[in-house]
Amino acid sequence: MPQLERTSFEFSFGLQMDFNSFILGDRLGEGVGREVFEDRFHPTRVFKLENYGVQNFHEWQLWGAVQGTEWEQWFAPVYWLSSYGRVLIQARTRQPVVGRNTPAFPTEIPSFMDDVKPANMGIYRGRWVFHDYGDTKALKVGLAGAKMILWAEAAAVFTSPKAKPEWELP
Repeated sequence: MPQLERTSFEFSFGLQMDFNSFILGDRLGEGVGREVFEDRFHPTRVFKLENYGVQNFHEWQLWGAVQGTEWEQWFAPVYWLSSYGRVLIQARTRQPVVGRNTPAFPTEIPSFMDDVKPANMGIYRGRWVFHDYGDTKALKVGLAGAKMILWAEAAAVFTSPKAKPEWELP
């Protein structure tokens, strides 16, 4: 975990706005407590800015837990987390494009995943991965005993008649 460094320098509003527009690229999306921006200098990465909550910290923790295991292949890598957990840098995934060589959508996913919907996944290095995994039971129950389960089992909660279009398989 990075060490907290204190400074007496305080950003004025104008300086903060200039800094943000210098570093942050286009806004790519938003969630409950976070917004995602492209990294202007590293187009293969994104910034996840969190106003409240602990999803950035959870993604940092889970990425650390799956690195070097069979589960690593299912996650977009996390590169950095700020001292207060409000800024996270993660590998950027892409959404499938018609006519482009796109891998088949997975029929099975790790059993410890929650909030499973295609919108929380993207393509990274030729495979489908989760890029939004800040809310998962892996942090509550651990990885021991984890297995692959059918997508339909994991997403059963979303198959009601009131299911949102974002939960439909691509």
